Amino acid sequence: MQIALPTSHLHELSQLLSGLFDAEIIPCENGVLVQGEQCFFLTFQKNVNANYNDFQYSFFSEEEFASFFNKVNFLRYRQNLDPIVPTKTDLEHSFAVTDPDGRLWQFAYGRQNKSRM
Repeated sequence: MQIALPTSHLHELSQLLSGLFDAEIIPCENGVLVQGEQCFFLTFQKNVNANYNDFQYSFFSEEEFASFFNKVNFLRYRQNLDPIVPTKTDLEHSFAVTDPDGRLWQFAYGRQNKSRM
């Protein structure tokens, strides 16, 4: 998967994506490539105040979701930010983070059973 992301905060967004997805930051001609095992993000400077799209990411296992959630809260702890509290329903666990450009990144794990996380 490769996603191109315009940003007014090139360094901050690249650092956020690198931390979230355990990805390497590689400067390139057009911006910054954030390269992970299964995803590539090309972030590029755009000073225009554009209408940015939000993102949704679904996990296939509860363990992956919980691990990712713990990683996000650890990154927030390192930045002296309050922890995120997930939203839980009978069918889904989810949480969201906002990037430096105001895009909402929603992460969820949907369940068919009612076991607790």
